[in-house]
This record gives sequence, C-alpha cells and structure tokens, in this order.
Amino acid sequence: TSRAHHVWIDHCDFEKSYDGLFDLVRGADLITVSWCKLAGVLSGETGRWVQRQMDYLEANQALFPHYRRARELAGPAALWQREMFQFKGNLVGNSTEPLTAARDRGHLNVTFHHNWYFKVDQRMPRMRYGNAHVFNLLADSSAGRDVLVLSRAGVAATSGAAVRVENAWFTDLRTPALITVGVEPPGTILVRNSITYDPVADVRSRFDALLTGLAGAFAWNSPAAHTGIEGWPAADPEVMPAGYTPSGRSLASYLDAAENLPAQLAWVGVMVPADAAEAQLWRTRWQTTGP
Repeated sequence: TSRAHHVWIDHCDFEKSYDGLFDLVRGADLITVSWCKLAGVLSGETGRWVQRQMDYLEANQALFPHYRRARELAGPAALWQREMFQFKGNLVGNSTEPLTAARDRGHLNVTFHHNWYFKVDQRMPRMRYGNAHVFNLLADSSAGRDVLVLSRAGVAATSGAAVRVENAWFTDLRTPALITVGVEPPGTILVRNSITYDPVADVRSRFDALLTGLAGAFAWNSPAAHTGIEGWPAADPEVMPAGYTPSGRSLASYLDAAENLPAQLAWVGVMVPADAAEAQLWRTRWQTTGP
C-alpha cells in the first residue's frame, strides 16, 4: 500500500511470498489491518509453488552458487524447513532515505489488531517513523525453533517509530519486541498485558515492558496536521461515513455470522485478555489445513 489512506484490510489470508507479505509505505496513513492470517507455507497450493522453486534450484545448482553453498552447509532438508517460513511479515515505512523519510514523517498511523502470524520469521509488524497500535496479536514461531538461520523476531520499531502493543501472545519468539535493527536510530515500544510462551518448557511469562532509545516515557509521534487524528486515547466516532458501503448493502454484509469472535465496529479498540484459551481460540478460528 503506497501513498494510500483510510484503508481497512480485514479478514484476509496471506501466505508465503517473496520478501514481505504486504507493506505500508511512502506516506500511507490511517490504515487498519484486522483479523488477518499471515503465514508461511500452510496450503497445498503454496507448498507446491515453493516445491517447484526448490526443484529448479536443485536441478540447476551450478547457476545458483548461494543455494549450492547453503545446501553443502545445511543439507536440502534444512533448506526446505527454512522455506516453510515466511521471511518477512509487514513493513510500515520502507526506507531511511531522506526524501522517503520526509514523506513518511507525520503519516504511517496504523492499527493492527486480532492478527495471527504463523511461521513468520520477523516484522509483526516492523515500523519506521509513524505510530502503530498493535493489540490482540498472536505470533507463533514454534515451528522454527530448530530451523536454520531464523531470527524469530516479533514487533520492531526504529527511526523514531512509536508502537503500543497490548494483550499480545508471543509463542517461541527469540525477541518478541525490538527497537534496534542494523544501524538505524531506535524507536519506542510499550508492551502491556502480554504473554511470552515457551512451548517446550510449557512456561508462560507476563510481558510488560517499555523499550526506548529516547528520553522519557512512551509518547506518540505527532501526526500530520491534515490527518484529523485526535490525541490519544480519543478516537473517531464509530459511525460509518456516507458512501462507505455500496447502495443496498450494510457493514453486516461484510461480516461472517459464523465467526466465534465477529469483527464489528463495537470491537474496535476493545482488548481481549491474552491467555491460553484465547490463543487456542484464535488458532481454531483461523485454522485451514492446520498448524
């Protein structure tokens, strides 16, 4: 999503792709991503797509020295395990280049809620410059515990980005939240009422933290003057603007009545406790071929 604003990405499934699953960049603003499943290889069709690529690399090793070297070091089975993971989830703000940074500052105001990241290695999401409210996040990297060269990193904020994480459940992530990536300036992440879970030891730990490379307490970045965003925690009224839905249809037309936890405007901004039952409910709710 480049330069777009007032976008709602809801109830979507994203599987294995090159680089990231989807990014919000170049001054994108006022975007909500909700009730989405973001994953590596889950479905049969995605698996066959990856298999075709791996078969081609295997048959043409002389043309791909990097693959050949990795195969010699780790073996084809380990490389296949690695390819079951999605390398990157979601990037918000795609560059520290000065012109891009100038376009992004004051924008990139986003919300991620009730999203499930499964077999994703990092960027859940990864923020630059803007503000992100991330709540009811389920991030599960348990399938990658012994997989070659996975970072198993969760939410990241750099270049002054501010991220508030609430009621998240992190399963087997090495670094659930981080504010330094490479040589970029740090950002700030506030984590509240969240859980980290080690499935091997069956240990659940409360996760509340303030990670900041800046002085003082957590603070949102000021949005651009024309966005209309109010100061935290005020929010816009839960009223659909005229023309939001086509003639003869209502918001209910886009909701699935069979959902255990229906997506509706009343849920916007409402936190569901991070606990084992809720995490299992999300897995059941989103399950297709099954984790």
